[in-house]
Amino acid sequence: MVTRRLELTEVQKGIFFDCQIDDPLSYNITASIMLEGVDEVRFEQALSLVIEEQEALRCSLDVSNEMPLLVVHDRINVQLTKLDFSAEPELQEERVKLQVEQELLSRVFDLTAAPLFHASLIKLSDKKHIFLISIHHIISDGLSLEVLKQKLLEYDHKLARKEPIEIKPNTGFTDFMSQENTKLAQGGYDKEREYWANKMIGAEPLALPNDFIRHQVHGIGKEKRIEISSNLLQQIHKQAREQEVTTFMFVLAAFGVLLNRYTQQEDVVFSSPFSYRPDMDFEESIGCFVYMLPMRLLLKDEQSFSEALQQVSKELIEVYKHIGYPNNLIMRDNQLLPLPGTPSIFDVSFVYDIVEDSDQYELKAEILNQDRVTFPGSLMVILQHTPHKDLIKLQYKPELFADETIDLLGLRFMKLLELVSGQADIKIGEAELLLEQERSRILQQFNQTSYFTYEPRTIIELFHSKVAKHPERKALIDQDQVETYASVHAKANQLARNILQKTQGTPSCIGIQLERSANLVISLLAVLKAGCAYVPIGSNVSVS
Repeated sequence: MVTRRLELTEVQKGIFFDCQIDDPLSYNITASIMLEGVDEVRFEQALSLVIEEQEALRCSLDVSNEMPLLVVHDRINVQLTKLDFSAEPELQEERVKLQVEQELLSRVFDLTAAPLFHASLIKLSDKKHIFLISIHHIISDGLSLEVLKQKLLEYDHKLARKEPIEIKPNTGFTDFMSQENTKLAQGGYDKEREYWANKMIGAEPLALPNDFIRHQVHGIGKEKRIEISSNLLQQIHKQAREQEVTTFMFVLAAFGVLLNRYTQQEDVVFSSPFSYRPDMDFEESIGCFVYMLPMRLLLKDEQSFSEALQQVSKELIEVYKHIGYPNNLIMRDNQLLPLPGTPSIFDVSFVYDIVEDSDQYELKAEILNQDRVTFPGSLMVILQHTPHKDLIKLQYKPELFADETIDLLGLRFMKLLELVSGQADIKIGEAELLLEQERSRILQQFNQTSYFTYEPRTIIELFHSKVAKHPERKALIDQDQVETYASVHAKANQLARNILQKTQGTPSCIGIQLERSANLVISLLAVLKAGCAYVPIGSNVSVS
């Protein structure tokens, strides 16, 4: 039963319209979670309790009117898909990959049909399961996925211990939507709108070099991961404390410098998601609370990294102070809406992701890495903090970037982090990104002339070798005149003999006055074949 209908927020409207013109898979938020100690019946009950509690999980859209509306359902029928791969352990890896492909990377949601998520539970053994979840961004965000995980573990824990569970409907998401729409309509974000209008004057998307020509960019990308060593992490933490910034600010500043060096742009514009939950009542709500906002840094070669850090710190404080004005309106107001097939200021983004510990629960959970992922834009770099390690994740679209390019990007980013964490006063223009293996290749391998046998040869000798190898290949094309190497050779020889008769074999300077043509090339070769030098004469010179 439908309980109510609400107008979408501007952020949700932007997501909805993007899904109509671009690949809708871009807005699927997905996760694979390894679970240990699963009771399947109990886990399904826990999922039902979360759905009962969280309004966002019982929503769909009504698109029958001019503008889509969010529809909240009182109850929905959700079946947890259960798969058993335990009988054939040797085939598990391949079958799980196939299931991930089908469930997480191929499922396009019908936004008019609840629920806007899909969940599967794959049994690997009596003790191990994989939980696959795909949820649409229009009712969720990255932090909401963590809320969902924690809620599932909490309710499963209470069911296992037979503790009483009181379900209080969480209307935080729809309350937030109503508040934001009212505030925007009543001019509550006029100050923020003015801030972004001034801030984005003259902003341009990053000219990040692509390996391939940009056509249509799909929603599915690849992911590469680099673990940050404990030594480097300690060094970053230490330098961040000395500079009085957070670790997130430090790594984000390094990312800005990396983009500056890659693009040679002083005006560096990229985006970062900011969770906007203006009330503590929203902290445990699932919903779309995220605002993807532009970061704009002015980075010059003569600046030190420390100065860039202070700029990032001030920038983040200002962005937080002016959060709430939707990113799609920022683009519209500043005429930054991209044409199809062109980059946008939100194409490149930097994300900070914190994975909470779950050791206190009966069920043990670990989020698994995925080699193929869904996300909007072309490049997303994630600093992920987990209870056991920190990672740099590079998500990219293979239609734009080769795997080798992203490998190098990641290694150079790590080198830059090592450099600036040990020397924050280094000038940006002096930060060396060339890797040791690249330096060795340039200085040693590329300069090893022993790889090549070099014999000095004249142009005539080179031409004769071409005639011998490929006599019938086309050598000259001049409008309708086509000459092969053999025909050019014959005509040049004939003219060379005439020159030798005139000069009687004495090396001479031969004047040539011809327009650019095949005959000009044949004449030049003939003069050289005769052992003479040619002297070009302009067409405006009178020859007596």
